[in-house]
Amino acid sequence: MRVKTKTARIAIDKANIEFNVVLEESSFALEEVYIQAEKPIEERKDTVRIKTRFFADGLESNVGDLLNKLPGVTVDDAGTIKINGTEIDKLLVDGDDLFDKGYRILSKNMSAYPIEEVEILNNYSPNRLLKNIEHSDRVAINLKLDDKYKRIWFGNVSATLGNDSYHELKANLMNFGKKNKYYLLASTNDIGNNLTGDITHLIRPSSSGASENLGNNQRLHNLMRLTPNRPGFDERRNTFNHAKLLSFNAIFNPDENLQIKPIVFFNHDKVDFFRNNVTNVNTSGVNFTNTEDYTLENKKTLHLVN
Repeated sequence: MRVKTKTARIAIDKANIEFNVVLEESSFALEEVYIQAEKPIEERKDTVRIKTRFFADGLESNVGDLLNKLPGVTVDDAGTIKINGTEIDKLLVDGDDLFDKGYRILSKNMSAYPIEEVEILNNYSPNRLLKNIEHSDRVAINLKLDDKYKRIWFGNVSATLGNDSYHELKANLMNFGKKNKYYLLASTNDIGNNLTGDITHLIRPSSSGASENLGNNQRLHNLMRLTPNRPGFDERRNTFNHAKLLSFNAIFNPDENLQIKPIVFFNHDKVDFFRNNVTNVNTSGVNFTNTEDYTLENKKTLHLVN
């Protein structure tokens, strides 16, 4: 827009000053106008970028809740993420992999509000040297954070207390920089919530034949496992437990050719199960009552330092 200016002297020795201004019409030529719409979903080669603010409504308590609202993405109660029915191979944070196959800890516990964009990586290969060389049908998700949440410490604490001292307490503390990333999670509950999902995904990869997992196919086998027959309704309704979880994951990138990933993980869960069954038998000449009291206590403890 072209603006005309006018300069005039004003005497300030008077109490009241009047200055008349006349606006003049002026025509100007508008050379070019650019109109650019921001797309919520953008696809480039093997990468689909989704801007989360177009799909989030502020009610997401964790990453899984956010991903569940994106088209083609589903997340179940265990934190397992699938894209068009296929489970993802990795869940990255700004390009770095904190949990390997144990990404369910991240999807079930990390807050959703720092995430600005979600990238779906098709034909994913964790080895950059094999990118576009090996045939890969794997899919990964990369969580891109808002710049204001990078290189600073942030997190959240949530606490719930119910009848008979039933409780759930969860705390997250994290710092995601370019060279160093830290994620600390502490949680405890006795309301039947599984804090980790299936922890076997954390300690052993399911794709043991992949090129980056050579030598990771060692297994520990259970000598005995006792599992009760549960009623056919939501498992959380009949699980009486006391679970504790402490997890610390970090990534250090001294240079582009070296990455160090220390892991400290502790998980303990005690699950109590009991069943009472009373059977009355009344036949010709035979009357009796059979009472069954079944009690089972399972304790599971996992320590991992790597």
